[in-house]
Amino acid sequence: MSFVISNANGLHETLKFPDKPRRFLQHILNADADFVFISESHFTADDNPWKLVRGAVFSSFTKKQRGCVLLPIQKGVTFSDIITNPEGRWIVATAHATHFPPLQLCGIYAPNTRQDQFIRRVLSTVATDASLIFGDFNCVTRVGDRSPASQLDAVSVSCLDALSSSSFLDLAPLHSPHNFTHRNGRYTARLDRCYIRSSPHITASITHLHRFPSSCQLISDHIPTIIHLLSPEPIPCGSPFWCLNTSRITSHSINTLSHALVPLAHLSPLAVLNRWDSVKDTIHCTFSTQTSSTRDEREFPGDHSSLPPLAVDPLKAQYEKRLLLSRISVDRARELPSPLVSHLIDNHITENHIPGT
Repeated sequence: MSFVISNANGLHETLKFPDKPRRFLQHILNADADFVFISESHFTADDNPWKLVRGAVFSSFTKKQRGCVLLPIQKGVTFSDIITNPEGRWIVATAHATHFPPLQLCGIYAPNTRQDQFIRRVLSTVATDASLIFGDFNCVTRVGDRSPASQLDAVSVSCLDALSSSSFLDLAPLHSPHNFTHRNGRYTARLDRCYIRSSPHITASITHLHRFPSSCQLISDHIPTIIHLLSPEPIPCGSPFWCLNTSRITSHSINTLSHALVPLAHLSPLAVLNRWDSVKDTIHCTFSTQTSSTRDEREFPGDHSSLPPLAVDPLKAQYEKRLLLSRISVDRARELPSPLVSHLIDNHITENHIPGT
């Protein structure tokens, strides 16, 4: 999944850019991301040039100040469980896409002072179950996020402590590009950032800038930033490592499982999803048994393999199978009978297996 974050410095018509709302929207759409979060829109309930944009979510202030916008870009991206701040400081929603698990996110526009108090308040109230928190933090939490570099002040350290205490991490590489330039050129900084709570569905993030064309260089002092969320590789196809052992379904095992899952009872479905690996391990230990690696030749009449089963690590074997399959072209793999493919793979594992590894 990918999305754009940016500070618009007000999406209203100016002398230099009388069509700024249209230009800014077109530039964002050209980013080809899934959705966009824009801070400092300056929209109000009575003055909103984007009010007809389909699926857009607005958090507006009573004056032409602050304001946030959450906007879907790709078809199939929707938002649910939406909560907006009447002061135009944040939006909380759950993002749905066909190619990524649901993500509960929180977009913020932090004030210019006491950012740590604002972030702590948001994290302890509306963003308790959020997987992502992003937007304009109006401060930096890394020395390298500002040039010329300077030591972090007390507010920045407090912000970092608040985010770390809530298990949020900045997965962007060190020395990621700065997306803010002071109007008089005194310094640059990375103010628009994304923090990710530990999740089995997100392993890393990559950041790059979506610069404005030369004709719009001064449309904003922030440069739109595209965040790419990287997911772990999908589980390889094939036989599962364990199967349900019906003989172990007893009242005692059910009670054991119920007791083990009590801590998850009060969590939301998205929070449970973030802990899904531990849930699977609990169920595995309670109701499962290892599958036999022997095969019945009568079940696979076309398989003439006579290789004895080896006591190998099933995870390592499955990984080696996936590596070998990736070397076989798709067309060739389709032409081969599936038992023969399995025979070739098992041969490869047998020949390359080192006992004790």
